[in-house]
Amino acid sequence: MATIPLLRVDNRLIHGQVTAFWVRSLSCDRAVIVDDVVRQDKFLRKILMMAMPPSTKLTIYSAEEAADEWKKDQMGDGRVMVIFKDIAGAKIAYAAGFTFQALQIGGSTHASGQKQVFGPIYMSEDEAKTLDTLESWGVEITFQVLSEQKAVAWSAVRKKAFPHLEHTPEPRPCPNT
Repeated sequence: MATIPLLRVDNRLIHGQVTAFWVRSLSCDRAVIVDDVVRQDKFLRKILMMAMPPSTKLTIYSAEEAADEWKKDQMGDGRVMVIFKDIAGAKIAYAAGFTFQALQIGGSTHASGQKQVFGPIYMSEDEAKTLDTLESWGVEITFQVLSEQKAVAWSAVRKKAFPHLEHTPEPRPCPNT
């Protein structure tokens, strides 16, 4: 069973903040990216592997593969940082059986239909609803861009950025174990 000190949503996946601060400061010897599209893109996988420090192994799983690895032996051994490309991918992995108790939202760039909600983090209303669902499933959600910043709870971000949204989370999934 691996020790997983951080599960993070960061659409840039592997970059300076992740490798220089999070992976090193948490003494992780492995990083796992969970994303169905990235898993299928051989060129992007090669670039991401080259961006990792030599002492840190990178594995890239689809959501279903991540759930299988979790059910098998909770991601193996060592200290592992898990990175999702987006909020929807975190929900898909959770629903598939990769259950986790905490999720950090750390990076997303602006896209159509999104608004700035916390520093450089942008979200749509659908993403906010997805976070509500994950929270209702027992996941503690925080926002934190840099390791030296204080984490801010989703409830505080939601209250400020999406005060008009109703809480209508989905039922908790019961994936086959």
